[in-house]
Amino acid sequence: MASFLLSQADVVNVSPGTQYTVTVAAASASSSNISPGVSRMINTNETAPGPPSGLEGEAVGSNGILLSWTVPPDSNNIDGYVIRYKEVCPYPDSTFTEVTKFLDIPETLLTDFTSGSTYHIEVAAISSAGVGAFSKSLYIKTAESPPGLVTNLTAFAQNHSFVVVTWFLPRRINGLITKFAVKAKHARTGQTVRTLEVNAEDIMTVALPHCNVQLHTTDAADILSRATPSPLEMTASSPPITLSAVPSAASWSVPISVGVDQLRPYTAYLFEVSAFTSDGEGQIASTMVRMPESAPEDPPQNFEILNMTSRSISVSWSSPNIVTGKFSYMLYLYGPTGYLYENSTGDMQFTFAGLNPYTRYMLEVRAKAAGEVGPSVQTDLITPAEAPSAVQDLQAEAEDSVSIRVSWRSPAQPNGLITRYRLQVLVDDLANTNSQLTVDSTISHLPESSTNYSSALLSTNFQSAGSAVSRTAVFVPTSVPPATLPPWLTRQTQAGVGGVTVKEEVLDVLPETLTYLVSDLNPFTEYTFRVTASTAVGEGPATDITEKTREQVPSSVLDISYQNISSTSILVSWVPPLNLTGGSPITLSTASNCKVIRP
Repeated sequence: MASFLLSQADVVNVSPGTQYTVTVAAASASSSNISPGVSRMINTNETAPGPPSGLEGEAVGSNGILLSWTVPPDSNNIDGYVIRYKEVCPYPDSTFTEVTKFLDIPETLLTDFTSGSTYHIEVAAISSAGVGAFSKSLYIKTAESPPGLVTNLTAFAQNHSFVVVTWFLPRRINGLITKFAVKAKHARTGQTVRTLEVNAEDIMTVALPHCNVQLHTTDAADILSRATPSPLEMTASSPPITLSAVPSAASWSVPISVGVDQLRPYTAYLFEVSAFTSDGEGQIASTMVRMPESAPEDPPQNFEILNMTSRSISVSWSSPNIVTGKFSYMLYLYGPTGYLYENSTGDMQFTFAGLNPYTRYMLEVRAKAAGEVGPSVQTDLITPAEAPSAVQDLQAEAEDSVSIRVSWRSPAQPNGLITRYRLQVLVDDLANTNSQLTVDSTISHLPESSTNYSSALLSTNFQSAGSAVSRTAVFVPTSVPPATLPPWLTRQTQAGVGGVTVKEEVLDVLPETLTYLVSDLNPFTEYTFRVTASTAVGEGPATDITEKTREQVPSSVLDISYQNISSTSILVSWVPPLNLTGGSPITLSTASNCKVIRP
């Protein structure tokens, strides 16, 4: 039975994935002849490529990185490359993002990055045997770009001119924040009224977040685990290590505030806040706030009198030039005694009613906002006069048989400057019951606050119409008593029927009570006295009073005659006294005996 010896040989340093021809021939140790060999075609197995070397990157634009590397040595038939990356600053990713690139040359541009962020990048080759080993890590930072919107922007008005604006860092800082700009604009017009630029380092109470390393070697692994992961997007599944350059999450939770002053009350403002990096201004966030009201700063404008009567005044005005709130208006009325009353209105016109004629008033209007009133606009004026009311306390008292004293007080409502009083004397004519005697005495007195007046008779006119007689005595004021007594101070008589004298008894007319003596009346006759007061506008209502003169002793009888009736009786007869007009009737005649002495 024959036995076989199994022989094998190891061939090394062959290339993977290569076809080789293998020939095996037998040879004898004692002979130099070699037997014909047997040949076979053998393909070596493929293996995964080795790691690429020399991985480098260059920031392109704000979100791109140009990567290049060297093909793994002894690698054939590389089909493509797997590139994996993850952000490590400022928001570390817990897992890699992988992209596959089929490239003719080991170079590619990735544009899916965030500006101002640091990335961990690795590359591996792909062959039919699979994905090879990844290259050494590359840590590279993208170029900065303007930052995103600041977050949680609010504005709070502390008073009518000062606002505190508060915000937080942008979610994407896109680089090192260098400053913030705050603008205040009129909400309606867009006009910028205030601009503030603040240095970020000065206003931040914590360190500014910034990815401030750019590493291209595996030395980055040496600084891992030397910082605590804290950015906002860290989760429980995140690895416990990160770059030391990763900013603290506290940076995003610290509010940033500035105050904006010199603003106007009751005005809507739009506040805009933006952050800056070295690449420029970022997106602009905005919020609006309306300032609270404040006290008015100037008086109402264009104040004018619309209409004025003796009892009311209508006024109008326009709002103050400086708007400090939603205005209402306070109106004040002052009279001769001072403050009278106040009222309020939301309109810009008002009517003061219930006034007195010929009275000095001061009108005052003030704007009101925020519970406070502002400066006033005011005017002084005197209401027009009107006819006065009736005189008061009219009294008449007979002095004797031919004189009656008449007195009265000035009207309770003079309604203007009293320019005259009219005193009428009315009497029924006993001779003709259908006629009246009217004496019209016009006394022009103008008493004022501190001037003593005396009266001087200017003219006395008598007019006769049948049995009616009218007489007018006009008196005007003089500042001092006349040097000689005026003729009316003595009793005046007038030939004819119905002569009446009106005499002022009180020279000083400052007192409210005026007294006049009406003389040359008929004895025991009833007279009606009618008094009215007048202003320049007209005459007021009349007040009447009736008084009778006293009785008078009759004159001597006339034409006495007698007749003997008997030796002891005589009949005496006579004519009654002539002066009986207006007198009392003869109630008794007395005849006295007398002794006759004969010659």
